[in-house]
Amino acid sequence: MLRRLELPTADGIAVSLQSRVKAITQDLSGRLWISMESGTFRLERSGWTRLESLGGPQGVATSEFTDSHGRIWFGFANTIAMLDQDGVKIFSGKDGVHVGVVTTIQGKGTNIWIGGEFGLDFFDGSRFRPVTPSDGGAFGSIAGIVADPDDGLWFSEKRGVIHIPEAQLQQLDSGKVEFESFGLLDGFTAELRGSLASPSAVQTTDGRIWFATTNAVAWIDPKRVVRNAVAPLVWVESVVANGKKYNTFPFLRLPPRTRNLQIAYTATSLTIPERVRFRYKLEGQDKEWQEAGTRREVFYTNLDPGSYQFRVIACNNDGVWNDDGSTLHFVVLPAFDQTLWFRILCIVALAGCLWLLYLLRLKQVTAQVHERLGARMEERARIARELHDTLLQGFQGLVLRFAAVMKTIPEDHPARNLMEKVLDRADGVLLEGRERVRDLRQDEISANELQARLVACGEELRQNHAIPFSLSVIGTPQPLDPTVGDEVYGIGQEALTNAFQHSKSSKIEVEITYDHNRVRLSVRDDGVGIDQDLLLRGKDGHWGLVGMRERTQNIGGQLKIWSQEGAGTEIELAIPAAIAYTLYGKTVRWHWIKRLLGVGE
Repeated sequence: MLRRLELPTADGIAVSLQSRVKAITQDLSGRLWISMESGTFRLERSGWTRLESLGGPQGVATSEFTDSHGRIWFGFANTIAMLDQDGVKIFSGKDGVHVGVVTTIQGKGTNIWIGGEFGLDFFDGSRFRPVTPSDGGAFGSIAGIVADPDDGLWFSEKRGVIHIPEAQLQQLDSGKVEFESFGLLDGFTAELRGSLASPSAVQTTDGRIWFATTNAVAWIDPKRVVRNAVAPLVWVESVVANGKKYNTFPFLRLPPRTRNLQIAYTATSLTIPERVRFRYKLEGQDKEWQEAGTRREVFYTNLDPGSYQFRVIACNNDGVWNDDGSTLHFVVLPAFDQTLWFRILCIVALAGCLWLLYLLRLKQVTAQVHERLGARMEERARIARELHDTLLQGFQGLVLRFAAVMKTIPEDHPARNLMEKVLDRADGVLLEGRERVRDLRQDEISANELQARLVACGEELRQNHAIPFSLSVIGTPQPLDPTVGDEVYGIGQEALTNAFQHSKSSKIEVEITYDHNRVRLSVRDDGVGIDQDLLLRGKDGHWGLVGMRERTQNIGGQLKIWSQEGAGTEIELAIPAAIAYTLYGKTVRWHWIKRLLGVGE
């Protein structure tokens, strides 16, 4: 039977018959907490106690709940107040409360859930965290929550009655939760909107869960819900590419430049087919399964050429999945400019352009070096003329005059013998000078002249330093430009001199390499090495390394010096063939002719 409870009017609080009760709960002492338009109060025999007088927020609580520990929870707009023996504690947005107006609060043991306009949250003991559905959406317009002792959580929502199984509640921290819904298709003819008071959902002793609707009450018995255990059959219905429909053969070939692709699929389920949900994945495009909900088609744009596999799976109204689903294999054919051959041609063309740029740059550098070498050759020729026309001719005249004077001296006179020796020496010097003039005028250094001069230099140095010395030649020796040959010899001579005098090594090796790209000179020893600071900055008053670098720069070469203390030193000089060889063009052409004919070098 229904009984009427008269409310006191003490403490200046007037309660009219038209005052609407928004929420009501009872604490463990049997006292009522009532939320009305005038505020939130505790009702006692002697009168009222305001919640705000105990430290709670002002205003009207939209929901109330007493948990098994005797704590009383009050819901406001994005605010929760909890009253226990220690007083009132407030939870707000900074504590994770983001459900809007809190319309319902429910708990089971230590677990507390709150629902509101914008979602469902659970209390983890220190703050509130959102409960996210697995379909990628969000819960909203929650009006009533019931925590079933055996079967999880039930609440009314904008889509109907939502059920989250107990197993899902045990893993709320792990992410999204699976759920099932009951609505119009299950017999709820009235809109499950929030009622005028809280709580709006309760569970009776027979196990039924009752919900207040806009014009009636509805109930559901969790123990008598009929489950559909048959997984739906899934298949791909059609494929439309660039507006043209194609048959769904096991392997489909789509035209190049497929800009718009539409794939339609479906599933058969005789029990509420409107609730069949789908997931799809295009292997080669999608990294994860995509939630499609009840949508039965998918669109892709601007697919790259290649082979693809489209998979779609579905579940029935009770979440039974057909994990095999349906699979469609198709390939998007490449256009000409998307083929591998086209890309190879582009790479070859780019490489050709880079090679031409390299040759152009090499030609420019070679021309600059040849210009410098030409100027030096002219200077050498001028010096040779001056030596021949002045110094050597004058020296020759002096020798003739001395010879004439010698003839006037008696043959048995000691001075005549001395004069003959001096004239013999003068003839040698004159011959050596003519050879030097000839060297200055020569157009090239012969193929074997460089190694012969380096061997002579090494043998001469070895007379004063007992260090084994060897020289090896790799490739076929070629005639060198005279200026280049002189600079290479000068660098090699300096490197050998340093190695014999300072390296303290057990052996010194020289290696000359002739190939169609460059000439390389390497001087190696296994001695004490060169200090890195000395290698980088040089030594005051010593110009050996500086001179080697200057000589290298003059002939357009590249000088590398590797050295480590206790591990020896290696000096490598490399000069492009276009600069070094006097017969560069013929040498390169002959090299490629032999390559084409398969003749070894």
